[in-house]
Amino acid sequence: MAQVSTTRALESGSRASAVVVTGMPDRRREDGLPQRTLMLAPRLEAALDVPVVSADLARYWAIFHGLGISPRRGTRSVLAMLS
Repeated sequence: MAQVSTTRALESGSRASAVVVTGMPDRRREDGLPQRTLMLAPRLEAALDVPVVSADLARYWAIFHGLGISPRRGTRSVLAMLS
């Protein structure tokens, strides 16, 4: 659903250079907990070819940046800027 709605927004003639997710995705994991944008961002960015920015990604970016480290896993999201 997140990919469908962001694809529609970009196809509406927008010249967006990023997608900002302003809320929690409506999707839940198998254990019933909400699925964070962090887990959706790589798939969204690959499909849309623009960066995804969200509150949780910004929070993790600030934490990593403050510690002077980068995430171990490869990512296309804003977290990749820390590499």
